Amino acid sequence: MNDVRVSVRRFDTEAGRRVHGYDVQVSDTASVLDVLRSIVAEHDPTLSFRSACRVGMCGTCTIVIDGKEGLACQTAAADSAGAMTLEPLRNLPVIKDLVVDSSPFFDRYRAIAPQGTGPSHSVETSSMATGDCITCGACLSACTMAAVNKSFVGPAALFRGLRLVEEESAEDAASRLRGLADSSGMYGCRGHLDCVSACPKGLPLAEAIHKLKRLAISRSFSVVSS
Repeated sequence: MNDVRVSVRRFDTEAGRRVHGYDVQVSDTASVLDVLRSIVAEHDPTLSFRSACRVGMCGTCTIVIDGKEGLACQTAAADSAGAMTLEPLRNLPVIKDLVVDSSPFFDRYRAIAPQGTGPSHSVETSSMATGDCITCGACLSACTMAAVNKSFVGPAALFRGLRLVEEESAEDAASRLRGLADSSGMYGCRGHLDCVSACPKGLPLAEAIHKLKRLAISRSFSVVSS
C-alpha cells in the first residue's frame, strides 16, 4: 500500500469553490477511480464524481488529473508519485465537485447534424459516425480555442463532421462542408493540438480538422474567420 495525498478541487452552490485534501492509502495497481471510491468510502461520502463502465469505454469518469484530462478508471494512481490533484473538466459548467454539466458538449456535438442521411447518424448511434469516439468531452476541456470562442463546436464535433462528410452524397457533403467553413466550425481551430494529447482513445482529431479544411479549400468555400 502507498500513501497518496489527494487534493480535490470541489464546488457546490452553498460552499462555493475550495480545495480539500485527503490522505489515502492505495495499492500499487489502483486507478484514480479507485482512489475516488476510497475517499467516499473511508473519508468523505459527500464527494461527488461520475463513473459507469470502469473499463474506459463510456468516458463518464473523465476529469482533469494533475492538470491533464484523463479517464479516472484508466489512469494509474501510482503515476502521481504520492500526490495528485483532481479537478472537473474545463470549459463546462460545474454542477458539484468533479461532476460537470455535459449539455454544452453534446449541444455542440448535435450541431453537426445529418443532412437527411437517415437515423443511422443520430447521436445515440454515434459510434459508426465517429469511429472510436466515446464522447467523453476531454478534447473540449483541453481546447484553448473553446475557452475563448464559446461558439466553436469543438474537436469531437468536427471529427464527427468529417465522418459524415465521408459517408454522404456529394451534394450533402458539400452542404455540410459549407456550414462548417466558419469560425464556429473548422476555422475556429488554430492547430494548438491540445485535443490530441487529451483524447484517451488517441483519435486523429487534428488530422480530421485539417482534412475538413483541405476539402473546404478544394471546393472553394469562403472562409469566415475571426
